[in-house]
Amino acid sequence: MDTKSKKILIGVLAGVVALCMFFGIVGATFRAGMMLSGRNVGYSRAVPQAVPPAAPQDDVLPAPQAP
Repeated sequence: MDTKSKKILIGVLAGVVALCMFFGIVGATFRAGMMLSGRNVGYSRAVPQAVPPAAPQDDVLPAPQAP
């Protein structure tokens, strides 16, 4: 591989990464704005119910009992 084709390849990869980052930021901003304004887009409809009510956890150690 000569240096010119290597530079082109690196440029293309950098461009793809930049595009992905750009669209990710735009998408996240759009989603947050829609959620804040109350207009629910399909996937943000279940967000308020996403956190279940606090259930007793089995993996927590019981409090030490006084002898």
